[in-house]
Amino acid sequence: MRTIILKLMILLLINLLFTSCKENNELIEEESTLKEELESSFEFQRSISPAREWWIDVRMKNRKLTFKEAFESILKDDGFNDGDIIKLSQKIYNIQGNLKINRRVNIIGENRDESRLYQSHSSRSTPESSLFIVCEAQGIVFKNLTINAGYKSSKAVHVNNESIEFHNVKFLDAKWAIFSNKNIGGLKVLHCLFTRAITFRGIEMNRVWSKAKVESMRQIEIKHTTFEGKKPLTGKEKFAISIDCGNEPANNNSIVTNLNNMLIEDCIFKDDFGGGIALAQVANVIIKNNTFKAGSEQKQNAIHIEDTTSNVKILDNFFLCNSQSGRKPLIFMGSSERNIIADGCKDIGIRGNIFAGTEGVTSNGQSNRIIEAERAQRINISHNKMCNMRTYKLPKISFFNKNDQIFIPTSGNNKNDCISYQILNLKGGKIKFPRP
Repeated sequence: MRTIILKLMILLLINLLFTSCKENNELIEEESTLKEELESSFEFQRSISPAREWWIDVRMKNRKLTFKEAFESILKDDGFNDGDIIKLSQKIYNIQGNLKINRRVNIIGENRDESRLYQSHSSRSTPESSLFIVCEAQGIVFKNLTINAGYKSSKAVHVNNESIEFHNVKFLDAKWAIFSNKNIGGLKVLHCLFTRAITFRGIEMNRVWSKAKVESMRQIEIKHTTFEGKKPLTGKEKFAISIDCGNEPANNNSIVTNLNNMLIEDCIFKDDFGGGIALAQVANVIIKNNTFKAGSEQKQNAIHIEDTTSNVKILDNFFLCNSQSGRKPLIFMGSSERNIIADGCKDIGIRGNIFAGTEGVTSNGQSNRIIEAERAQRINISHNKMCNMRTYKLPKISFFNKNDQIFIPTSGNNKNDCISYQILNLKGGKIKFPRP
């Protein structure tokens, strides 16, 4: 009997110890959960706390610093947090050499035309000194200001990291306004103006310079932006936007960069800037609701697509040509390097666009084609209007060399209005409309 009682007491003691440990563990877990919730709440509160404003003029005056010195001292200040704002007054800030930005910061001017960053002096002899503003950190934002690189051989902004944004910014006097040789995504250009002596490219992403192979980039958005200029560079290479991921397929293993529905929307490409949009070796781009005005000195295509580029949608744009230009088609699709169809463009949709003008695209009695292509595959040209465009003795749409699966309806709901075309197919046969 005594043995049985002893065993019961031992079992009771073990049960009490187990219950106590379990309750203790639950308490620890509750404390840990509460701690995590508090830390999470603290992080959230910190993330939504308002950004601090730093007036550059105050730092320059109080510490007797140049703009560049004051800017760098703010970024190094113990009180500076990523995402803070550096405010610019309505004045010209002269900057010698280049300005490197290595923190996430918002640079905001009081007035776009009056708050100006100006490169007052730099050597043209070396590539590094030809740069003006160098974006080394992610998430840098420029807003309500003018960026003037000071002369025509420099790069106004060199993008070295992702998610750089420009809101209501005016660009002046540079060979390149926005440039990257790393094909970095997340770029946003909204409500901006590219004007006066942008002599080569407004926005350029060019992998050829670095030879880096980039399979995919975060989406780029260029919206509500105007490209204008009265004195375009003589020559064939000037474009407002150029995304060139390598036009030498044999040398870079034909890497085609996925742009993840890069969007160019509601922009104006004015008369004499030069060319409009150039794409090479990229995929997944939307060009929508833009206006292209080809002026008397147009040197390039409104849209130029080449070298294995695919899945481009050209939708609901307005092309206006009121002048005699240099025999360049408004839209070109082709390959610059090889004479094989594999290096051409594919899966291009040209839909719902209006082509208009009093004279069409004519030069000395000879005409451009409105759309021209070579070595193209799976091209859909539908529901476009070309009634107010005139060409001289040539079809408005021409496909040269070898082409495959070209869809150009002339009847039904998706028909094109007032078109004519000729297509050279893979077997060398030629299709014409209207038929002779």
